[in-house]
Amino acid sequence: MAAADGAAVASAVIAFLSMVGAGAGWLLARKEKDAAAEHERRAVEAAESAASAEKRSADAAERSAAAVEAQERRAAEQEDAAEADPWIFQPIPGDPDVYLFNRSRSPKYGVTAAGFKVHNSSQKWQVIGPGKRVELGVLRVMHPDDEVVITWHQREDRSDTPRSATEVIPSRT
Repeated sequence: MAAADGAAVASAVIAFLSMVGAGAGWLLARKEKDAAAEHERRAVEAAESAASAEKRSADAAERSAAAVEAQERRAAEQEDAAEADPWIFQPIPGDPDVYLFNRSRSPKYGVTAAGFKVHNSSQKWQVIGPGKRVELGVLRVMHPDDEVVITWHQREDRSDTPRSATEVIPSRT
């Protein structure tokens, strides 16, 4: 009987160890499953974060492109305005004359300034470059006509239609 008891104990120990092994296998499988689920959760979070960052980047690029476009549009409008009326008179301190200033970004050709208060009724220049100024002789007489008509060409060969603008002589400083 002792052998039967020994076999029963051995069989019980084996059954117990099998259960412990199965439990350990189940725990190991459960840990692996949890780790896989955690890995998947992190991958989803990373993908969502990347998609969110990509959307923010695309939105920022769109805003940046719109800002550049608006800036270019303003610059073009300013350039158009400067080309439409490129002249401004600048007083010369302590001198009756004034500067005729080309505030546009393009040279003006065959420029003529004419008016009652312009020395010799008119003055001419072959070219006045962009951002350049020339001295305009002005008679400071008591007369109400302070206007000067300025005519010019956009093309060097003067094949275009002449343009003109009227400016008022500023008071002395």
